[in-house]
Amino acid sequence: MPDSLSSIGYYAFSGCSSLTDISIPNGVMNIGDYAFYGCSSLTDFEIPASITSIESGIFENCTCLTNVSIPAGVSTIGWDAFSGCEKLQEIYLPDSLTYIGSGAFNDCSSLTSITIPQGVWYLSDNTFAHCYSLKDVYIIRPDLSLSANVFDYSENVVLHCPPDSAVASFADQNGIPCNTTTIPSTTVVITEAVTNSTGTTVKWTPISGVSGYYLYRNGEKVATINGAETESYFDPEVKSSKIISYSLYRYSIAAFFELNGQICQGSMSANVYNRVLQEEDTNAGTNQEIKDPKPVAPKKPVEKITISKKPSIKKPAATKNKITVKWKHFKHTSKSGRKIWKGIKKVQIQCSSDSAYKNIVKTITVGKSKTKAVIKGLKKKTTYYVRVRYMDGTGYSKWSKSKKITTKK
Repeated sequence: MPDSLSSIGYYAFSGCSSLTDISIPNGVMNIGDYAFYGCSSLTDFEIPASITSIESGIFENCTCLTNVSIPAGVSTIGWDAFSGCEKLQEIYLPDSLTYIGSGAFNDCSSLTSITIPQGVWYLSDNTFAHCYSLKDVYIIRPDLSLSANVFDYSENVVLHCPPDSAVASFADQNGIPCNTTTIPSTTVVITEAVTNSTGTTVKWTPISGVSGYYLYRNGEKVATINGAETESYFDPEVKSSKIISYSLYRYSIAAFFELNGQICQGSMSANVYNRVLQEEDTNAGTNQEIKDPKPVAPKKPVEKITISKKPSIKKPAATKNKITVKWKHFKHTSKSGRKIWKGIKKVQIQCSSDSAYKNIVKTITVGKSKTKAVIKGLKKKTTYYVRVRYMDGTGYSKWSKSKKITTKK
């Protein structure tokens, strides 16, 4: 590929089943959805440092993929990105990551362990479903939110998380083994930031069990400080001067530690603002500490309606522990219908224990050409509600009508 290449389109190499290796130039800024879908002979892939988002289905059903290098700077991994990568045993997720889409690692049956960076705040439906070899899942963020079926059919999972965390509570409620001694509590509190004519001294309360600290000024890392017992840092770049003016500096800090062979960053502290009066007569600048208000938990992404048509659900059938859901596709013989159909990539089926779909029991996805799906592992003699919709990689159609069904005795 030429060095001038800047983008690779949707489905660009989809179905190239004999492709074993490929080199992507560093100038490529975007690789489209399903670009390497079904490249069943592809074994290694290095994602260029210029990429910040791994799009939906990009490596889906790359059944021989064993090594993938994800660069620092990647913030999102889309739906089904690595779904069906049966030989993928391990993968490193960078600290820059904040979002992992539904089904991203579904059916990675050889994956044995994974570390979820502290920036990721939600793991959605089927993210690690059917990962039969997956045992150790390391979760650094204590308030990470998890979907009830994130580990469906991955029966060997052990969660490693901070003690007294929301993750530990999730494990207890869902009968998942949990280890709260592996990952230290990483909440660091800055106690003061004092400025004089030579610089600023930032102090914090040290914590045990970590390797050191990253100090950030105005959102940029300015220092790596080794040693858990270290409790201060002198920043010579922020100092008072003879020029009369005010400057506002924002300091925050995060601990780092070694986990499962990699260096991981813990949760970021609240910001402390240092308001420095830079004036002529000063041995010490005027320091004003303003702590952030209590952080607001991030909201789940808003689902976008990008498909104007929706499937029609038929009457479902049930046995004692499974439901068979059938649906009918819209007519796509016209020019406009074919255009809509071409953009659709998946069908999503959802099962809930209530008609408002507040208590989701199962969510599964199948190929767009399918007209039937079986939802397994349900309770007998229980009433459920089911519905279906389309997905296109960026959004959804509206849901079909909901159907009520009761499993048998």
